[in-house]
Amino acid sequence: MRILASIAALLGIIYFNACTSDKAISKEQLEIYSIVLNKDSVAVGNLTYKDIKYFDEDNHLVKQEFFDKKNKLKGTEYIDRSKTERHSEYYDVDSNLLSYYNLVYKSDTLRLKTAYDGQSNQLLRTELYLYDENGNRTEKQIVDENNKLDRVYKFTYDEFGNETGFSGFDEEGQLFLIETYKITKQDDQNRWTERWSYREKVPFTFATRKLN
Repeated sequence: MRILASIAALLGIIYFNACTSDKAISKEQLEIYSIVLNKDSVAVGNLTYKDIKYFDEDNHLVKQEFFDKKNKLKGTEYIDRSKTERHSEYYDVDSNLLSYYNLVYKSDTLRLKTAYDGQSNQLLRTELYLYDENGNRTEKQIVDENNKLDRVYKFTYDEFGNETGFSGFDEEGQLFLIETYKITKQDDQNRWTERWSYREKVPFTFATRKLN
C-alpha cells in the first residue's frame, strides 16, 4: 500500500508539474553568495542560497525551486490558488511531501500562511504579512506551533519597490538584527539585479537576480 501511495503521489507531482509548466510565463532567479573579507579587499565567495520562482500570466507565483550550496535541486514548492486548502506543497527531490501550507489572500496579496508537516500534519508555524499602499510587504510575523509570537521582521523599500533592508525582532520585541542592502545594478525597469548586504556596516552577502 505504501508503494502504491508513493507511486500515486509521484504521478500527481508529474501531472501538477506539467500543468504548472504550462501556466508559467516568466521566472525570477535569485543567487546569494558569501563574502570573503581580506585586509584590504572584499571578494565574492561561494554560493549559499539559490531559488527560481515561476509566475503565471497574472504574475502569481505557481512554482518555486530551491537549490543547495552545490547548486543541486533540493526541493520544489507548488502553489495552486484554486484549491480549497493545501494551496502550497513542498516536495524533496525524491517526491516526498515535506510540508504543505494553507494560504489566505486579500486584494490579491498573501496575508496569512499556515505551515504543516507533510507526514504528521502537525502545525509547524503561522506567518502573517502586512503591506504598504504600494503593495510592498512591510512586516512578517512568525507565530510558533503553540500560537506564541516567535519573530517579527520589518522591511524597507526604495521608490522603485526594491527592498533596501530589514530588521528582526524577537518574541519580546527586542531588536536582534539589522541588515541593509546596497543596490549596484538595476534593469531597465529599475528592478535590482545585483546588490550587497551589510550587517553593522560590514559586507555580509552578495546577491544576483535574473528576471525573464
